Amino acid sequence: MERKVLKMERLGKDLMEWAMGLVVANLRGYCRSPLLRFSKAKSLRNRKNNYILCLAGEKPVGFIMFRFSRDTTYVFELHVEEKYRSLGIGTLLLDECRKQYDSIVRRIVLYVYRENIRGLGFYMRNGFEVNREYKCDTFYEMVFNK
Repeated sequence: MERKVLKMERLGKDLMEWAMGLVVANLRGYCRSPLLRFSKAKSLRNRKNNYILCLAGEKPVGFIMFRFSRDTTYVFELHVEEKYRSLGIGTLLLDECRKQYDSIVRRIVLYVYRENIRGLGFYMRNGFEVNREYKCDTFYEMVFNK
């Protein structure tokens, strides 16, 4: 499978709709809020975000959305289409994100639903650790330190 990675400052309308559908589909099992679509739409449109998109041929199959602040990168979304999981796309997206500010970033922070056992395992395999000091019933804060 041919894969391309694109860095984008903003998603066009079609890609935004695709990303929104993917986020809602992937989070539906963990978030029961009727405002999920609304809150994620607002978050996805924030102009401070950076995006890295993975294409299989010309078809978008995954993306990561992140922001940089001082010496930390915050990952807000990382999603891969279900049929393209376990093919290295999530790791590819994380690696590309790490490269963006490699010389100045000391850590990457993200949050994963406690119920998302598969996601938790994925991040741990990619060098993230659970921040035991962060107390929340819904999420784990995960940190990758260089």
